[in-house]
Amino acid sequence: MGDVGRRRCGLQGGGGWRDDRLRQMALPRWFDDELCLKAIQLVASAHREEQATEDVLYHALSNLDTSTLTAEKTLVDRVKNDREKTGLVLIGPPLLQRLLFKYSDLHAQAEGPLECRNAEEFMLARYLQVLLLFCLHRSSRWMAIGIGQFVFSYSGREVANMTGTIIVKDWAHRERTRAKGKLMEHLASRFPSLIPAPDSDPERKHFEPAPLQDRLISLLETYLDLYTPWCTPHVLRSTDDLRKGIVPEALKERHGSALEGDQTELNRFHVFVDPTCFTFLLKALGCDDWPFKMRLPALCYSERNDQSEDKYPHADNRDLIVRIREKLRRDAIRRLDANKGDLRVYVDKSLVGMIDAAKGTVICTLPTDADVVSVCARDSEGEILLASHILHHSDEGVALPSSGTVRVGRRHRFTFQVSRDLRNSEAATCTVEHSALGFLTWNFFSTQPAPSHHARQVTPSTWVSRWAITTASLIIATLSVWVYQANRGPAIFDILVTPESVIARSTRRDVQPASADLISVPSGTRRVRFEVHSRSLRSGRCLVVLKVDNAVIETTSADLVNGIFYLEVPAARLKTGTYSIDISPVGTLGEASNIETYRFQILSPG
Repeated sequence: MGDVGRRRCGLQGGGGWRDDRLRQMALPRWFDDELCLKAIQLVASAHREEQATEDVLYHALSNLDTSTLTAEKTLVDRVKNDREKTGLVLIGPPLLQRLLFKYSDLHAQAEGPLECRNAEEFMLARYLQVLLLFCLHRSSRWMAIGIGQFVFSYSGREVANMTGTIIVKDWAHRERTRAKGKLMEHLASRFPSLIPAPDSDPERKHFEPAPLQDRLISLLETYLDLYTPWCTPHVLRSTDDLRKGIVPEALKERHGSALEGDQTELNRFHVFVDPTCFTFLLKALGCDDWPFKMRLPALCYSERNDQSEDKYPHADNRDLIVRIREKLRRDAIRRLDANKGDLRVYVDKSLVGMIDAAKGTVICTLPTDADVVSVCARDSEGEILLASHILHHSDEGVALPSSGTVRVGRRHRFTFQVSRDLRNSEAATCTVEHSALGFLTWNFFSTQPAPSHHARQVTPSTWVSRWAITTASLIIATLSVWVYQANRGPAIFDILVTPESVIARSTRRDVQPASADLISVPSGTRRVRFEVHSRSLRSGRCLVVLKVDNAVIETTSADLVNGIFYLEVPAARLKTGTYSIDISPVGTLGEASNIETYRFQILSPG
């Protein structure tokens, strides 16, 4: 991140520290030191206590891995079934930001009625985070209303001009008024201290404003800059194009890859939240600048603490990040030892069911704007997260259909299935199914007596005999498989794909390597492994699509390491035809999705 990026993230001063201890635990490569500090600042803006900041970061990072898997599966499903984008799918830093918004709000709600006694700067941060999360569940049209009419006081016509300028599918007046009413209802429910301003006109409905709005200009700008979707570009750099009616490319509808629709939508969110881009939009439309249109509501009974010299007193605390990573590493060990019973299913923080058997199912109704379905177990240290499933939403905040499977060690497999409620089209249900995974049916090393005194004790000689028999059986089976494979054909046939050539490689001596666009797969091959060398990508997560004659036969995600990734498919799925491998990066939203394509021909096995 350059100097401009550093200023945008508020990382002056302690933004450059590094600590080798932070590299010892498995977190995404993009979660670097600067993003660590930015995440701390986001949470610390809403919570005074360092322990609260640590708890929020810990819960968000705990759910990041499985949430990423769910998002990637949704993208893969789009490609396989050639589906259009429905809900906004986030990956990478924007996904972490959404999780931080959610767990920051859940922690704040735990304070109950006393929450409104917090200082004004903390309540303003919480208000903005709740507002942005509500809109992230939906679309940029909601964000235009949220920012334009619940942070500022732009009229409905002015907001309509904003959305009409950068969004293709805009709302009619009645739909916009209805959306404003739902947003106001949500904010009033979350913050009971808000007082609706007396006005009979639905167009002018608002909350009672905080006094002396000018004193909040600098604080609001800081918060909006910090809450702008992470890793999204400044798509508006002047007012010239918008005045001429030219929409920037980053805001146009695109359908080139599974992620482009989400990138475009997130760029639109950026325009409404980022103070710089929003200023350009206002100037192009001839609207008053936002400092003159501020209308932040009165949220609390405490005045802003202007005497604080350090806005984020623990934002540069490297020990906080080290402690979180240590907890995550310890949790990985605890998960492997988690018992099979007493599993608790939560929707966000609400307990919705329990599974107390090796196999069990919980079916729950998902409330509007629910974010995460999770399964937790208990051990001697307390509750431990085993699996989670992040939800994606329709334009009305209803969870969209999705599915996912999470395996935890050799003990647990969890299946999440989100579907529309057949009794209520505006609701959704989630089915969480748990099944225990076993290694062997015999317990060779058990020396515990059987429950009944009539049952036979398992003695050392007994399990030694069983072990010897099993070992002999495994050796015989291994030899049989080896002889069968040697006579049948290569287990794996390698194809090296580079920007310059396609090379067939095999471990069998009777199959000679060849460098050509036409690859002949030997008879008897069971699996084909592609080793792909990217032309321009060096690292990060990528979406991989394998096609034959333009028909998709395999879609998956892979990690690029030094520009290389591997794709393995059953040979039986390959037929004679023209093949292509498409690669597109998915690690960070907001950047151009440069798709690389490699083409070659394959002769089917046989």
